[in-house]
Amino acid sequence: MELAETPARRRFATLIAREEIPLVEAALAIAGEEYPHLTEQDYLARIEELAASARRRLPERRTSADGLRAVRQALFEEAGFRGNEADYYDPRNSFLNEVLDRKLGIPISLSVLFLAVARQVGLEVEGVPFPGHFLVKHRAAGRELFIDPYRGGELLTAADCAERYRALTHGKGAFDPRFLEAAVRDLPPPRSLFDALSFRGGPARVIAEVKRASPSAGSIDAGLDAAAQALRYAEAGAAAVSILTDGPFFGGSLADLAAARRAVEVPLLRKDFILDRYQLLEARLAGADAALLIVAALSEDGLLHLLEACGALGLSALVEVHDEPEVGAALEAGARIVGVNNRDLRTFKVDLATSERLLPLLPERVKGVSESGIRTAEDARRLRASGAANLLVGEALVRAPDPGRLLRELVA
Repeated sequence: MELAETPARRRFATLIAREEIPLVEAALAIAGEEYPHLTEQDYLARIEELAASARRRLPERRTSADGLRAVRQALFEEAGFRGNEADYYDPRNSFLNEVLDRKLGIPISLSVLFLAVARQVGLEVEGVPFPGHFLVKHRAAGRELFIDPYRGGELLTAADCAERYRALTHGKGAFDPRFLEAAVRDLPPPRSLFDALSFRGGPARVIAEVKRASPSAGSIDAGLDAAAQALRYAEAGAAAVSILTDGPFFGGSLADLAAARRAVEVPLLRKDFILDRYQLLEARLAGADAALLIVAALSEDGLLHLLEACGALGLSALVEVHDEPEVGAALEAGARIVGVNNRDLRTFKVDLATSERLLPLLPERVKGVSESGIRTAEDARRLRASGAANLLVGEALVRAPDPGRLLRELVA
């Protein structure tokens, strides 16, 4: 939601979006366009004067989330607003800002004023840049809460802010990392993929994959319902579910991951081309418990950095390898779960002998997973004979008339 459409406020939005300058400096910039001799000291003095007037409308000192609502109400009253509050909550209505502008005699930032009033009543608050304006952040009861002075007026969680940020930026990849970080801190701990899998020679375990398409197979099931398929897998005894979130090559999305999270309680793996920590934050917010890291796609430092990031976020990391040097790189970086991809990513040729050759190289403390090309119970028995207790199976399960039956056959 942008501020009222004036040249000064368009400049304000640009300053925030492109230069990320501090709130007071941005607010002073728009006031200064109309009042070029206005100093920061004078501007803040006028803000404090108006804030004190609004503060007198608050009956008592408030130190909880209710205080944010009380500050908002005090500003309504200071503006002389007597209409239906729902009218103000319409994001097209800039009534409050315009009235207070006239009362103060200069263009104000409603966010600056909100902060000033909140601080006068003892609330610990700060301004957080948002598309076109600033939100007000307040930490209460161990949680970060936000309020948008220009829109809605309701309290928002960090997850709410992340979703709004994506909507306001037209969904271009598009969560603000500040809100992701705060939202992830509010989440319950992830489930452990490591604990869900077996050590070499242990009971057979399957990571069942939701996959609509792949570069090698083309379209598999374009209309596949991710949540329903994940539930079928879980009910059939899958140790975990892998969700392809890459769109261009696999037809997946983070929405699939979030839908699967609502449907099942088993650990969820985000399978994608993960290259930076931002994608791990996205994964956690969407409900992932683990993430795929592909050695062939990462530098030595990149792999180490992402493994450390997974650890900090509580995510298990399934580190994928294709040959002996990559096994060495994975172990050197500290991988605890190593997946051997039986598919040559250059030719797409599948050879189960890849797992038979590489899995025995893993130390006993590391859990190995055989990935790709596993279609039948006979394939599963062959791989288990080489020590592969854990299998990641996707295409065969998606194509199966009864995926639950096939899954049970794979672990029999």
